[in-house]
Parts: sequence; C-alpha cells; structure tokens
Amino acid sequence: VRSGEQVDTHLLAGVVGGYVNLGISQTENSSEKTLAIYDRYLEKPLLDATGTFYAQESSAFIGLHSVGEYLLKVERRMAEERERARQYLYQSTEKPLLALLTDTLLAKHLVLIHSTFPILLENKKHDDLKRMYALISGVKVDKGGAQVGAMEPVRENFEEAVWKDGLAAVDLLQ
Repeated sequence: VRSGEQVDTHLLAGVVGGYVNLGISQTENSSEKTLAIYDRYLEKPLLDATGTFYAQESSAFIGLHSVGEYLLKVERRMAEERERARQYLYQSTEKPLLALLTDTLLAKHLVLIHSTFPILLENKKHDDLKRMYALISGVKVDKGGAQVGAMEPVRENFEEAVWKDGLAAVDLLQ
C-alpha cells in the first residue's frame, strides 16, 4: 500500500473487523470487547513493519534530498497514514501509528532538521519554515531525563538570527 499498490479497503476493513470481533467475549451478563487479539496479531506487527519501512525510507530519502523536500515528504506520509488508519484500521490504532511516525520520521532526524533552520531562515524559505514548525512543534525529546520541546533549538537559532540582524541594522544607522 505504501509503495502505491491498490488495495481493496473494504476487504481490509472487514479483516480488521474480524480481528476486533475475535476479541469479543460473552459473559453471563454482558458482552465485553477486548482488543487483545487485534493488538497482538494485527496492530503490533503492523506498527513494527511500519517502523521498519519508514526508518529505511526516511534514511534513504534524507540522504539524497534537501530537508525542505524531506519535510514535504513527511507531511505527505503522515497524511497518507492518517487516512489509511481512518479507512480500515481500528480507531485505537491511529494514535500509536502517528506517534511511531513522529518518532521515526522526525525525532530521529532532528539534528539534521535543526541544523538547516538557519539556512532556511536566511534564504527566506517560508513554506519550509512553516512546515518545519507544524511538524516538529508537538515533538518532545528526552534531554537529561526531562521531556523538552523539539522547537527549543529552533527558538534559540531564531533568537540569535534576530539579534544578529538587529545589530547589523543598528550598525548601518551609525
């Protein structure tokens, strides 16, 4: 599916429904749903395969393209996976799927993404800067045991650029 193959989404939705229904257990007084079978036999292998696929794809792509192009691809891939999850996966899968994509496609490449911010800013690549903000603003990274926002280095670089430009403007006035 991720490589452009056509699939029967109704059939996939039916298979997913079958895994969910296998987890319904009847007791004397109620019908209780558990997702243990779905989680174990469908969701976990799906997430593992998704992580492997995107780790390989992202490493190959980012090595051959600009960060701006990479961020565009990430934006597209996130939308595609969100749509796939809504079309034929159980509703509880979307959140861990998007968290996996955020980690695999963004958090693991933050050093490179952060390093290009000054270049994008200097070259006035506004669309790339907006995309960078939209994609990494919600990402949290571990820094010395604390969770910090992935935008912090961007904020620091932006502050530095503003100071530098401000001082240059003042020098021009003198």
